This record gives sequence, C-alpha cells and structure tokens, in this order.
Amino acid sequence: MLVGSRRAFSDQIRNPICETGLKFGDVYDLAVKYHEPIADAFGSDAGMELMNLDAAIALDVLYHFCSAGAPYLSVHDFFLFQRVLRTNSVV
Repeated sequence: MLVGSRRAFSDQIRNPICETGLKFGDVYDLAVKYHEPIADAFGSDAGMELMNLDAAIALDVLYHFCSAGAPYLSVHDFFLFQRVLRTNSVV
C-alpha cells in the first residue's frame, strides 16, 4: 500500500526497480516489444486524445440521462442507475 509522503512513494517505486536491476530504458524496450502493434503511438499524445474522447462520451451519457430526468451517479469511469430504469424507454 502506498504511504502518504512523496518520499515514501518514491521509495516504493524505486525499490522494485533496484531489486530487478532494470532501468527505464529496459522497461520501455520490453513494452515496445510486447505492444508492438501500438508502439508507434507511445509518446504521441494518443493517450490524451483517447482520454478526451472518453470524457466526451461520458458527458453524452450524463446529458442524456439528465435531460430525461433519470437519476444517476457518476463514479470515476462508470455510472450507477436505479435498476427500475432498465425497463424504462430512457435507457
């Protein structure tokens, strides 16, 4: 479990790296090899574009249910609805 201080967090990240002897470049090379089909997207801001698309989809979902007067609760990357809504034409 991560502890509150920045130093403790840094130590928790650094220790496994020291134990394996791997450097960032080694891990990066392994990631590129393992994820070869998408490796060209590493460092390209593709992740930011995907997060933006995800946020736009989430807003569409929220606006849809809000305009229909359906109660919901958004929690990070999912939505909670009342079970009764499954049979309602809103969904």
